[in-house]
Amino acid sequence: SSSSSSSRSSSKVTKKKRRRSRLPHALRLSEHNPPPLTTIMRERREVEIQLLESLRYGDTAMSDLWSLWFAERGPQAATRLLEVEALCSKGPAFWDQAEEQLFQIIDDCGPYWAEPINRLATLYYMQGRLEDSKALCEVVLTLKPWHVGALSGIVLGCAGMGDVGGARMWADRRLPPMPPNNTTGGGRRTKWVNIFVKEANAKLERAEKETYHHNPQEDEQEQLMRNKSIESEHHDSSSDSVGVDPNFDEEDTWQ
Repeated sequence: SSSSSSSRSSSKVTKKKRRRSRLPHALRLSEHNPPPLTTIMRERREVEIQLLESLRYGDTAMSDLWSLWFAERGPQAATRLLEVEALCSKGPAFWDQAEEQLFQIIDDCGPYWAEPINRLATLYYMQGRLEDSKALCEVVLTLKPWHVGALSGIVLGCAGMGDVGGARMWADRRLPPMPPNNTTGGGRRTKWVNIFVKEANAKLERAEKETYHHNPQEDEQEQLMRNKSIESEHHDSSSDSVGVDPNFDEEDTWQ
């Protein structure tokens, strides 16, 4: 009996050590070395920017945004992620299995897919592992500073750890609610959308430049096609791109 109890205790310690040693793997992220941007990935980024832009008028695009984040690595990977969600919903007895599967998804798909990391952060919050949850939310927000789920999650994590200052800081960065009886967006919400649409466009531009350095000949042809498309759009309209007030100070949004 004593031997079996000791064995169970040793197993728990080993599992905790494995968790601690594996957690940094999900944090191996460098904004200076992103993966090459494929045509499909570029199209998904462009759709994401359009959905972010539409948030200035209401929350109807939110479900499409979540679906896009789940499907960023294709339908098979999305199915795996949904299966993990189902495991988590079954209760604590299945959480270790869900954690292992999330790590496997991150191993297979790489740490630049934000949603498995966000799901792992959620799982850690449910387990009371608040520091790990906060760290993973920070990774998600490095990838997608506009990720509404991670913004809410990091506020909960900070609050749970008694970090009032951190909770307030991150709470100020969450998507402001739509003003009552307003379909055009309020000032704070419009500023939020302007900031993160601009940031999403900048990230897409950086990813395209990185892709060009990886394979300049292949990307050059696609760039020429995009330039022709842009020139055509400018002939048809003075500007169809997302507009940002040149006098707008981003710092005001967080105050």
